[in-house]
Amino acid sequence: MPLCPECGVNSLFYDREVRQYVCSRCGSTYTAQELLVEREKRMARRFEESRKRRYHREYLEWWLSAKGSQ
Repeated sequence: MPLCPECGVNSLFYDREVRQYVCSRCGSTYTAQELLVEREKRMARRFEESRKRRYHREYLEWWLSAKGSQ
């Protein structure tokens, strides 16, 4: 089951009558396309956060190694 982008709960179910996913907790409705776009955005944010952490870690290692050689 997909996660609800609004409340973050694993409670979306597919309503065949309206052809949308509905959150049983907050009542938000989403099409399959909207859920796909949200998932891609979430993955892009995770990738960017990972890239920033890696850059910070590499910079810190470089800075500490430069301080140690003096």
